[in-house]
Order: sequence, then C-alpha cells, then structure tokens
Amino acid sequence: MNRALRSVFGDVYSEVSILLSRYPELAFLDEAETGTSLSRWVDIDGVLFNVDVYADEASKVIIFLPDHYLTGIDPDLQELRQSYNDFVEIFQNCFDGIYVADGEGKTLWMNDGFERCYGLSARNFIGRNASELERQGYVRPLITWKVITTRQRTTAMQTTKSGKRVLATGIPLMGKDGKVRKVIINSRDITELFELKERLDSAEKVIERYESELTRLRKEEGKEGDLVWRSDRMQQVVDMVLRVARFDTTILITGESGVGKEVVAGLVHRNSSRRDGPLLEINCGAIPGELLESELFGYEEGAFTGSRKTGKKGLLELADGGSLFLDEIGEMPMDLQVKLLRVLQDHTFTRVGGTKSIHADFRIIAATNRNLADRVKEGLFREDLFYRLSVVPVEVPPLRDRPEDIIGLTFHFLEYFNDKYGLNRRFSPEAMERLVSHGWPGNVRELRNLVERVMVVSTSDQIAADDIPLAQEEPAIQVGEVPADLVGSLSADRLKQTVGQFEADILDEAVAHFGSIRKVAAATGISESTIKRKLKHSRS
Repeated sequence: MNRALRSVFGDVYSEVSILLSRYPELAFLDEAETGTSLSRWVDIDGVLFNVDVYADEASKVIIFLPDHYLTGIDPDLQELRQSYNDFVEIFQNCFDGIYVADGEGKTLWMNDGFERCYGLSARNFIGRNASELERQGYVRPLITWKVITTRQRTTAMQTTKSGKRVLATGIPLMGKDGKVRKVIINSRDITELFELKERLDSAEKVIERYESELTRLRKEEGKEGDLVWRSDRMQQVVDMVLRVARFDTTILITGESGVGKEVVAGLVHRNSSRRDGPLLEINCGAIPGELLESELFGYEEGAFTGSRKTGKKGLLELADGGSLFLDEIGEMPMDLQVKLLRVLQDHTFTRVGGTKSIHADFRIIAATNRNLADRVKEGLFREDLFYRLSVVPVEVPPLRDRPEDIIGLTFHFLEYFNDKYGLNRRFSPEAMERLVSHGWPGNVRELRNLVERVMVVSTSDQIAADDIPLAQEEPAIQVGEVPADLVGSLSADRLKQTVGQFEADILDEAVAHFGSIRKVAAATGISESTIKRKLKHSRS
C-alpha cells in the first residue's frame, strides 16, 4: 500500500489485508484469477472508489481511484456521480427495508431500513451469503434463495430475531442469459399492524359477545322498541325479521288490521344497514289514487291544478338512503301498481308532469291485511308485483292467537301513558284477567286504545275489572231498528236490493276479518263463486 492510498484513509491502514478485513465489499479482490483483471465501483465510508485488480503468477496489483479524481476531469462523470449520490440518499432514507444480493445469494447492499427492520448491521453481512441471515436467526423464512431458484416474485411473512413481523417481497432481476443476476428484497415491519389487528379481532369478539348477550336478553324480556312479546309465535316473527333485515331485499308484512305491522316495519329498518337513513310511511288505502301517485313520485311545476309552483319531491325520492313503508299495499290502484313495479326493478322513476328520470336508493317494506294471492286471482292485484313484493313474507299473528303477549303489551302501554300523562295507574289482578280472556278483534290497536281510555277516565289509581268497558258481541241489526222510511216504501225489488246489499256488507266485513274469500267460504260453508257473485252484484 503506497503513501497516497494510506493518506486517502487517513493513515489508518498500513496493509491491504487489513483494509480487506475491514470492508467486506472488497472481497471480490480475492476472486481475481491469474492473468485476469477485475474492476468495480465500491463505496468505502462514503467515498466512491473505482477499484481495479490485476493478478499475475507472482502478485496482484490493486488500484484505488477515488471518483473525485475522475469527476473533476469529465463533466459526464460529474453528472453520473451526482445521480449516484442521489440514488444512495434515496436508498438509505427509504422507510422500507431494501436488500440486494447477487445471483449466487451473496449480500451486496442493504439500507438503514433493512438494518432497523431485522436488527442487524450491514457491515457484518455485506459480502456474506444470504443464508447466514437465517442461520443466525435474524430472519425466518428466508426468501432470497427461493427467488433465485424459482426466478419469480415471492412474498412471505417473516419473523425476526426480536419477534417482529415483517412482510417481505423478493423480485428477481434477470440477465441476458436467463439467469438471476440480482435479487431485490423489499421489507416492511408490520408488527404494529398485526398488534392492531389482534386488538381489533379481540374487540370484535367482545362486541359479538355483547351483541349475543343483548339478543339473548331481548328474547328473554321480549322487547324491541315498541314491539313487546312473550309468545313463541311472535318470537318466530322477530327471529325472522332480525335474520333478513340486514339483507337489502323487499319484505311483505301480512296480518289483520291492528296487529302492529308498522311496528314490525320499524324493527326491520332499525336492524338494517339503512338504520341511519329515513323511514317514511304512506297508507295506500287512505289516499285517492291521483293524490297517491303525486305523493309517491312527486311532481314538477304546474303538473296539475293546485300544485306547488316549485314542484315537490315524492316519498320515493325522499326515502333515498332509507326505507319506504307502503301500508295497505293491497288497496293500491292497478295503474299505480304498474308504475311501482317499474320502480322496484331499477329504482328509477319520473315525477308527475316531468320527463327527467330520477334514481333513488331505498328499500321497500310493504304491508297488507288482505290476502294478496286471492286478490291476484280476483284480478285486483298484479301477479308480477305480488311476487316482487313478497320476496320475504312475514305474517304477524292476531292477538287472540298469542294471549301470552297481552300482559306484556298492557304493562308496556301502562308505562307509556303513565309517563305521558303524569299518572300512576295500575291494573288489578281481576282487571288483568279480564283483559287476557278477551278476544281482541281489533288486536294490539284495540288493546292500546282501551288502556289509554280507562287510564284517563278512571277516578282511581287502581283500575278494577268493572272499569274496563269491553264490547259485547251484539247482532248487527236489532229488532225494531229497521228505519221507518224503509218499511213505508218496501217493495219486492227494494227488499231484494236491501237484502243483497246487507249480505254484501256482511261478506265485505268477513273478507276483511278472515283476509280472503277462500277463508270466508271455508268458515261459512258458502262457495267461493257465490261469495264473488254477491260481492260483484252489490258493487255493480
């Protein structure tokens, strides 16, 4: 080693052998065979050298040429030097660990991120085979050799000596001969992400346990919002609703008038992904067809006489992101049924008097106290709409079929009205017994109205059995109640017409009560065709 080279290293090294032991990146000098020469660029303590070695039979000649000797002469080399410095700075400051090996698995380079990730020092591994990393326990499994042998990109989850979790991806750089000339390993410490995932999984298990416990308690107490139950039949309804509510499909709720179909609709909405959106409701049987159309679809400016100058959004548009409850869907006019079917197909509609198509994201929950299948047979309801609405049918049983629910519902209404009116009313055991034994033709609505009535008219905090004005079964027409004008003008035709209308009124009430003509026929013994004929004759 001459004086010039010693001075470059600050007179620290007096022999080349000492220099070689200090810097593993110079190990290639031993590879020079007799009669050959090698030349490489090597970074030694931040100084870039062009190192040439020539070996003959007697000796080796090694020349260290600092790059600044060259860059001062050649502008192209200056630019190359700057590009190299930029690359090194980017390489070292990259947060991810980067490791470079040659096609034989020998370590060529690793940045600070790699040292930090695996807890090792580059100086101890440059020039050594990558297998040493695994043998010494710094990384497991090693992917460098897998990349070399398969010549394909490889990704693996590694564990370091300190227990860190590292996601490593190895990429082969191919030579012209089809062999791997370099392997680039990119490593990222995801220990913190794993810890967060484990904490998240643990939190989700806790939440799942709490939700399961809450569901169990709800089942035991039988209360979900305004829905109160204890009977097995209502438990089946609630289980079905909670099971299907999270699926964004159409639900048809059936049952007699007053059983609480709107409460079940609310349960569906609250347990769906649309719970944060609006729940809008419209009774299709309480509004004339023309008005129902404008309420559902909205209308544009000047669509009809009396319309707003600015137009109006319909419920379909306002329900965007939420749910729309169509009560008494069986009463919807046929022309509107066609339009509703189109809406259900693609959620696109046009306002009354408008031409622009509007898209809205909503869920339809429909309800009826009619038997829609029978109304389809009677030609009063579209079959295709019926199938579209009844994807998931939910039947709410009448209160008389679930007497176990009467006590819970009574106490629920008692608590509600005590709080609303500032009262402290309570029912005597005899009063409760009378409520439970009643048939409740008006179902939950009748029970609610009766509880409110006796609470506000009672003069005592304790409500006795005699305070409960339950209606008794009475004939529809009492003897002596026939109107005088009817008797005075009675004739054969008038009598026939009156009796026919009377029969039709009774049959109408029977259909409303039983839900279908078929069930009325089974209960009365009258054929379905006779019932249809009498109803048709009275309406003509």
